[in-house]
Amino acid sequence: QTKRTNAILSKLHDEIYIFDSVTLDVVYMNERALQRCEWSAEESATKRIVDTDENFHEMAFRAHVRPLFDGSKSSVVISVKQAKGYVEVHTSLLEQLDGTTVFVSILRDINDRMELDKAKMSSVSVVSHELRTPITSIKGSLQLLQAQTAGALNESSESMVAIALRNCDRLMFIVNDILDMEKIHSGKMEYDRQNHNLRALLEESLDVNKGYGDQHDVSFEYVASEDEAHAVCDRDRMI
Repeated sequence: QTKRTNAILSKLHDEIYIFDSVTLDVVYMNERALQRCEWSAEESATKRIVDTDENFHEMAFRAHVRPLFDGSKSSVVISVKQAKGYVEVHTSLLEQLDGTTVFVSILRDINDRMELDKAKMSSVSVVSHELRTPITSIKGSLQLLQAQTAGALNESSESMVAIALRNCDRLMFIVNDILDMEKIHSGKMEYDRQNHNLRALLEESLDVNKGYGDQHDVSFEYVASEDEAHAVCDRDRMI
């Protein structure tokens, strides 16, 4: 039965890694997994799972699989970039007949999926850039109209211009968010990380978002704490 199971696993397209949950010693790797690591089956028996990739971080892995031990999750998933490209790894915890437990990780190559996603994001980015110019132009015209006709328009017309301006701002926010997503996806996102006082950051966030909350009949309440708290972050993106 074991031989039959191993024969089936060895021919799967996905890579299979079975390793001890305590020592992380490799118990089994199928053919696809051995090919990635360029090991023989005999060599794999002397390895730990951390040896499968030079960027494997043991502490981060143990934190990643912690939910498997407390039962909060039956499996955990992560996408990472390895030397040979992007992979998606599904890991679960399996109890053996002798009571010991092993991790079973199924690794899938997702380079094709990442390339497709990249192409989609690139197309969306081009469209977003094209949208910025007309939105900026419309907003400028509305601002000019608002300034030149201040007091000349009736209340209803002034309200319509103000609403149109707010919607221009919303559209620009959406376009900028899409462009930011493209930057994050391509690894080109830039952050201005500095040490900030979180209390001051919260108070400022409430001030700048008050108008938006008022539009939707939402009020913000800040319950101050005497404790000091600081964070190294990008102030504008946090707000």
